[in-house]
Amino acid sequence: MKSISRMLIFAEVVKQGSFTLAADALQMNKSNVSQHITQLEKELGTRLINRTTRCLSLTDIGQQFAQRCFQLQALVNQTLDEVQEFEQLPQGTLSLTAPHALETGLILPVLSELSQIFPQLQLRLLITDRRLDLVKHNLDLAISVGSLRDSNYRISYLGSLRDIFCASPDLIPHIASIQDPVELHPYPFIATNWQQGHKEHQIFHPSRGQLCLSLQPKIQVNNSPTAAHLASLAMGFALLPNIFVYPFFEKGQLTPVLPHWYAYESPIYAVHPYGDRIPLKVKRFLELLKNYLSITLKKEALWHSKPIVT
Repeated sequence: MKSISRMLIFAEVVKQGSFTLAADALQMNKSNVSQHITQLEKELGTRLINRTTRCLSLTDIGQQFAQRCFQLQALVNQTLDEVQEFEQLPQGTLSLTAPHALETGLILPVLSELSQIFPQLQLRLLITDRRLDLVKHNLDLAISVGSLRDSNYRISYLGSLRDIFCASPDLIPHIASIQDPVELHPYPFIATNWQQGHKEHQIFHPSRGQLCLSLQPKIQVNNSPTAAHLASLAMGFALLPNIFVYPFFEKGQLTPVLPHWYAYESPIYAVHPYGDRIPLKVKRFLELLKNYLSITLKKEALWHSKPIVT
C-alpha cells in the first residue's frame, strides 16, 4: 500500500516539475515528499529522477514508470469521483450553448426543471446560432442542430426537428382552409438567415411526397425569435422549427399553416469534451433534455396523426 501512495506522490512530482510545487499540491512537507521518492527508488532498485540544484529530470526508466503512475493517478481520481457522485448532488456551474431555435421550446424548460431539482447548481447559458468552441469558451456542453464537422469531442444524437409553416390568424383569413402550398404566394414570406439564400424550398408531405416551393422573402431576419415575433404581428408567414413554435401555438400567438407539410428536417446533437467521464451535472442535464425532447416529439406525432386532407 505504501508503494501505491508513493507512486501517486511520484506522479505529482513529475506533473509539477519540482518537489516544492508537488509538496504544495499534496499539502505535504517538501522533505517528506523527497523521502518518499527516495524510498520508492530503493524499493524498485533503480533511480527514477536525476536531481540537480536547478531542475529535475527523469531517467529512461523513470519516464516509463511515470506513465504507469499517471494511469494509476487517473484511476484513483475516477474512483473517488464516482463515489462522490453517488453520494452528492450535482454542484458547481453548468455552462452550455444552444441555438435560438431550441431556446424557448426546449432548453429553457429543461434548465428550469434542472434548477428546481438541483437548486445548488449554477447555470451559464449562451444562446447563439454560431457554433462555439467548447474549450475556448469554457463550455461543458453544446446543443447543435444540423450536420457536424469531425472533432475530438464526444457527440450524442438527441432527435430531430422540422421547419413548419406558421402565421397569425390575422394575416390569413380562414387559415385552416389552406390545403395547397401555392396558396401562400399572395402573402409575405419572413425568411430567417438560413433560408435567405434559397428561393426554392424543398417541402414534404406524408402522402403527397416532395414539392419544390418558390418563396421570395419580403422580410429578412437573422434569428427565429425575430421571425416569430414579426409573424405574430401579422407581417408575414414563416418557416420555423417545430420545437421553437409550439409555445407560440399554445399561447395563440401563431397558428400552423399547412400542418402536414414540413421542410428542413435536421438532427439535434449534444457535444461535450469529456469522453467517457461525463460530470454528473452534464449527465443529469442530458437525461432531462432527452426525456423532454422525447415528450415533445411524441406530441408532434399525435398532432400529425390527425386525418390528412389531400
